[in-house]
Amino acid sequence: MKATPGQQQVLLKINELENVLLRSKKALTELESGSALRELQDELRSSSELMLAAQARYENLEVDIARVLTDLELVDSRISRDLDRLSTSTVPKDIAGVQSELAALESRKSLLETSELELLETRDAAGFEVAESKKLRAELSDKISAIEASIAVELGKLQSTVSSLQEQLRITKASAPAELLEAYERKASRGVPIGRLDERDCGACRIALTSAVFSEVTGASADELPTCPNCEAFLVR
Repeated sequence: MKATPGQQQVLLKINELENVLLRSKKALTELESGSALRELQDELRSSSELMLAAQARYENLEVDIARVLTDLELVDSRISRDLDRLSTSTVPKDIAGVQSELAALESRKSLLETSELELLETRDAAGFEVAESKKLRAELSDKISAIEASIAVELGKLQSTVSSLQEQLRITKASAPAELLEAYERKASRGVPIGRLDERDCGACRIALTSAVFSEVTGASADELPTCPNCEAFLVR
């Protein structure tokens, strides 16, 4: 394949730009997919579910505590009435009945007070869980906002880089002869299309040339564009 030294350098430049563009597009895709952001968003959803569950437990406990307090009020009211009856009653049978009822009411009151204390402790624990889950949600929300802002900046930079590289590549390709560019693109469709000769190694496949091939490549005229026998990439000396 014939190509002036300048045209050979153009092909190398095209290959370099294509490689940089490929890396930039890959980085852009990874950034747009936002894997780190998705992980935080998943954590935020989980923390929201935990917070809602803790909030529901807290509210249910509040209802249970209110019910116990209502029952305590009723028991205290009945105890008060029975004490009034006891203070005015003179009939032994009535007194015995009131005393028996008072004993049952006191037992019931003791159970309700114990239940109230247990519920209050459980509610306080649930309240702490709600507060902690809210704190975690706030922290995750802040992190997500910071990452989103950072992603927006990086996306802008990468999009600008990709656009610039595409324009450079367009201009550089336009300066290469059509036949040479077609040969380059055919090779690019199969693998690395071009590489520099690095001592005796092909810069595309990194395999050393045999002595005979090396002599043939280095002995070719300056406007000759030899090919690596191993990977078929163009070799620039």
